[in-house]
Amino acid sequence: MITMSDIAAKANISRATVSLILNNRVDTGNVRISDATRDRVLKIAEQLGYCRNELARSVKLGYTNVIGVAGWMGDSFSGALLRGISLEAIRHGCSIKLFYAEADDDFGQLAKACVGQCLGGVILLNPLHHSNSQIFEKILTHAQIPLVAVDDSESEETLINEGQGLLAAIRHLKESGHETIAFVSVEELGFGNARSEAFKKAMHSAGMNAGSADIFNISSCPRMLPEDFTTLSRMFGQYTACIAASDHLAMKIYHAAQAGNRVIPDDLSVIGFGDLVFSGVMYPPLTTIRQQFCAAGEQAAKLIFRKMTEKDLPMASVSLPVELVKRDSVKIMHGKQAR
Repeated sequence: MITMSDIAAKANISRATVSLILNNRVDTGNVRISDATRDRVLKIAEQLGYCRNELARSVKLGYTNVIGVAGWMGDSFSGALLRGISLEAIRHGCSIKLFYAEADDDFGQLAKACVGQCLGGVILLNPLHHSNSQIFEKILTHAQIPLVAVDDSESEETLINEGQGLLAAIRHLKESGHETIAFVSVEELGFGNARSEAFKKAMHSAGMNAGSADIFNISSCPRMLPEDFTTLSRMFGQYTACIAASDHLAMKIYHAAQAGNRVIPDDLSVIGFGDLVFSGVMYPPLTTIRQQFCAAGEQAAKLIFRKMTEKDLPMASVSLPVELVKRDSVKIMHGKQAR
């Protein structure tokens, strides 16, 4: 394995000078290193095939040049979040390591694993419930490891502006002539409860009333369960429109309509949340709230790198804009014009 001493010998300079150059610390202290010397060392390092010993570096610094990404990643948008995180990590010369949680019981063990591997910071994706974020925060704070939660609606550090998206959806339905709007969610997952509350607030902001009776909770199971069909069937005839807490739930509404010989949007207008890859090829194509998942991943990584360098950085709220993507799943009621 090529070492800094090998490079120093070939460049005929001290190992300390090589170390400053390869660790990008040429402006540190009173040492002045010319651009010509720096370029020569970097060229020799490349010729010899030098790779920095990250293990030795981490032992010296007490943390690694690795960012942990932990949480439940069984959804269809985690890939976009990971892409955004990876792009920002590359810009900082860091790598990422995944810690997958299948259930609530996994989070405590994963948090301890992150501490044991001396990570530079941790980004928590979809913690399922806010209590899991609290577990991570307690364990990592004690170990002085920075933490950012991406998809925790109850966290002070918010990356997705859910309220803005829901208000845009409600206003679109209202402008289309809809006066009775339901919300379909999942009570067993943290984001479902948070979006249900955000729906009620957005309805109030739009000058419309909404209560618990207007929220229909179904299972998070990817399959259509009999009880899901029973719950969703109650909406038809009672409401002219509904908003789903995710595009997956909107797909279940489509299935319930088909099974009950109902037609979307004639019998029920539907708006989703997420703009996942399949939403544009549903029939009819789904009107939905587009989330910028890749941008959210990049912002989370930027925030974690700031926390790594600014140890006393306060809790930050990063609110990414959302966009209502209008397709064909909303009916224009009689007397109204499309906008």
